[in-house]
Amino acid sequence: MVLDNLQSSIEWYHKAIQVHDRVGMCLELARDFFSHGEMLERKGVQNEAEKYFNKALVTFRDFGAAWDIHQIEEAMKGF
Repeated sequence: MVLDNLQSSIEWYHKAIQVHDRVGMCLELARDFFSHGEMLERKGVQNEAEKYFNKALVTFRDFGAAWDIHQIEEAMKGF
């Protein structure tokens, strides 16, 4: 059951990332990257989580989204 939910979540994030990238919803795309990174971190896949956190950071910085950047920096302290 947990693996099914995890796989469903992964599939959802991949679809959301593709759609938000395609239609230019960059702020939502950055939030997708961050949320997906959090899920991967909980799963124990640190290197993949860090990759998605970094993608989110780059995108949030383009918007000057200070609070979102702060949240990511806090989440990455353990890396």
